[in-house]
Amino acid sequence: MAKFTEEQHKEDLNLIGRIVARDEAALRQLVDKYKSRLMGVAFNVIYSKELAEEIVMDIFVRVWEKGHTFDASKGNLRGWLIQATRNRSIDYLRKSGRRVDDSAVGWTDVHDNVIPAVGGDPEKATQQGYLAQEVQSAMSQLSEDQQLVLGLAYFKGMSNSEIASETGMPLGTVKTRIRRGMLKLKDSLSTLVH
Repeated sequence: MAKFTEEQHKEDLNLIGRIVARDEAALRQLVDKYKSRLMGVAFNVIYSKELAEEIVMDIFVRVWEKGHTFDASKGNLRGWLIQATRNRSIDYLRKSGRRVDDSAVGWTDVHDNVIPAVGGDPEKATQQGYLAQEVQSAMSQLSEDQQLVLGLAYFKGMSNSEIASETGMPLGTVKTRIRRGMLKLKDSLSTLVH
């Protein structure tokens, strides 16, 4: 995931300021900018596309109604939205009586997020299905800690600092586990590329 820049932070501050001033176009821009990322966060907590969509729309309604509660001195808007989405998703699980898994990402449950649609081409669908199985198999060979940090980084959209805060791991440990996990995946999957 790319580093969050000062320019992006300023853009977001401008958007939230306009939303607080009741600018509907700013809300549409915010939805366009963050909907996909927030869908990934919600989906990877509740594993339901329909419920994830509902939760994400609730988050944007909350931004419209309570955008004035955002405090830039406590972090950036992207992090605030991600945390709000994650919290709302966990609340949904608790209310529905389902077990909350605060950290693990089910690699076998993210097949649709990992493999792009192939538009009805059976040969490509077969190739991508095979690739998905190989990727899932390679992921299962990682340590639990490597799966955790990679899942939080790539499927929940968290930065290294956010992962460190979320897991209680030192930042250096997070970076090392991500790097080692990626190297192990690269080694495991290198035969697929050649």
